[in-house]
Amino acid sequence: MRAPALALLVALPSLGCLTVRDYIQERKVDTAGIPPLRIDQKASELTMMSAESILEVNYEGPKMRKEVAEALDLTLRTRPDGTPARFRVRASVRKEKSYFMWVPCFFFLVFLGCPTGAQAATVDLDLEYGGKRFTAQADESVWLSPYYNGDGVRAALARATAQAVARIAENARRQQGGR
Repeated sequence: MRAPALALLVALPSLGCLTVRDYIQERKVDTAGIPPLRIDQKASELTMMSAESILEVNYEGPKMRKEVAEALDLTLRTRPDGTPARFRVRASVRKEKSYFMWVPCFFFLVFLGCPTGAQAATVDLDLEYGGKRFTAQADESVWLSPYYNGDGVRAALARATAQAVARIAENARRQQGGR
């Protein structure tokens, strides 16, 4: 009986999402108003900033830009014959402490997944296609725990990006005369 419980306890931390694409799938975004697009990863930009030393090589460069591009492909339902598009994401990430949750959980429920803090992201998203530029800003915060949101930076970035895409779609619909 102890072996299965121990195996479950060891496996729980690895059950979290791992990429921006995984996290962005959590949100359904209404993209009506945005035509079918084709994201140009190489022409797109991603800039990550943090006042803390949480940003490492994992959050910079072409690999992370590719993750964001794939997440936007998924969200915008892109296709090969779509309108060429590029994005510019400027993200500021920060870790927020949540002592008010952590202290009680430390004594009673820490092994059941109590939050130990929060990761927050502010995203400025520019989406350019068809000679138009749409801009939106979004803030998002996610709880951190050993058992979920294993990568809080990616989770907060994905959720804030999804929220920004929803705002861009809303603005595009307004420009088309509402819907």
